[in-house]
Order: sequence, then C-alpha cells, then structure tokens
Amino acid sequence: MLLNEEEAKEYDKAEQGEQPTEEEGNESDVTVSLYAMKGSISNKTLKISGLVADKEILILIDCGSTHCFINEKVAMALGCKLEGTTPMVIRVVDGSQIISQMMCPGFSWEMQGHKFSHPVRLLKLRGYDLVLGCDWLSNYNPVELDFHQLKVRLTQATGELILRALPLEPGAKMLSALSMAKLIRRRSVFTEGELFLNHKTLNKVEENNKILELLLQFEDVFQEPNSLPPERNIEHCIELLPDAIPKKQHTLYICLWPKD
Repeated sequence: MLLNEEEAKEYDKAEQGEQPTEEEGNESDVTVSLYAMKGSISNKTLKISGLVADKEILILIDCGSTHCFINEKVAMALGCKLEGTTPMVIRVVDGSQIISQMMCPGFSWEMQGHKFSHPVRLLKLRGYDLVLGCDWLSNYNPVELDFHQLKVRLTQATGELILRALPLEPGAKMLSALSMAKLIRRRSVFTEGELFLNHKTLNKVEENNKILELLLQFEDVFQEPNSLPPERNIEHCIELLPDAIPKKQHTLYICLWPKD
C-alpha cells in the first residue's frame, strides 16, 4: 500500500500510540489581543459583568482573541478545577509570545441570568478576569456585535439572546482611602484599580485687602531696596586705648599621668 507524506506521518503516530486530536489542529495558532493583556478597551471590544459562584467577574468579549482565557489569579481565587497541558505558545498582537501550561476544561459562568460553559486557558491578564474569544463566539453563529449600542446578539437553539455591555467610562475617578479599604475587605475579583502619585499644587493664599491698603498708604516705607544703605554721619565703633596689646592667652597643660 502506497502512502503519501501526510498519511505516512499519521501512520507513524498511530503505531506509536499518538493519535492526532482535533484540539491540537485547532490550537496551532492561538492569538490574544493587546487589549486583553493590557486591560484596556477599544471600539471593537465589549465589556460585560458576570457571576461565578455568586462572585462578580469582569468579562471582555474580544474579536481579536482566537480563544478564551481566564486570569490566573482569578482562577485560583475561584477554586477552578485545573488541568496541566502541553506548553502552548500564545502569540500577542504586538509580536511577543506567552507560554500557557494550564487550562480549565469545564469553566462555567453566568451573564445577565444566562449560564454558559466553555474551556478556558490560564493566562496572566491585566484588568479583565475572563476573555471570550472567537472560539466561544463561533458556538452561537450567527453573531451580531453592535459596538455603537454596546450589545451582542447570540443565536441559540431556543432562539436569540441579547447581552448588554457595560457603558464606557473614560477617564479616572478619585477614590478615598476609606472606600479603597472597603473594597479590599470585600476581596471581590471584579474590583481592580491603579494607584497614581498625584502632586497637588496649592494656590497662593489671597492677600488680605487691609494689608494691601496699608502697603499702598505707606508705599515709601515699604519699598523694596534697590541699592546699598546710605552712609551715616556717625559711624559706631568700639574704640581701644592707643598702642593697646591684646591679652596673651596662656597655654593649657593637661596632666597625662595622675599624681600618687
């Protein structure tokens, strides 16, 4: 029996007990967007809140990511059942690469009263707890993403499902130390912030009107000097006797050896 090159490779794998899986072929090129890694948002992503065991998580629906990813710290905090896999190279859009060695095959969450389940890979994310990529969106074809009205329309066997995204909030908000302490005590995985050193410049205190009136009234007295003081008619000095000799200072001797 004649085999071509590809068939020969598959035959060798079968002989060695290594059957090619569909998962290996689908995950040959795994990409994550820069927005998912940096925790930012763009006009091609949607941010939505979710629940996992009554705990809030922040989800990013991202068309620039090929697969679904979960933050490593969030997975540990939620107690997800993790499995070790062969190291997988994940390519970031900026050209860098990240290695992922763990995944959660049966991760379940809830969005706006609807339950979902999909395998996710562990990754060090900033700003987001869960990233839903194209592999999750492809399960609900046809999918409609409305980035103007901030909603996504999914197609299920029971009908269409519409999820509303969170509104965009440009800029940063100030938070008091008391409010920050309350958020830390809650230990919510949904809460994330950044600390900045803010140098506050104090405005000059407005001068009192009475002081200004006094300065204007005696302007000749409070003028700033622009030259040296004028010469006096009588110069004060300490006069000494003529041919006075300074007092001689005797040398002080220190006895190094005590007397008997």
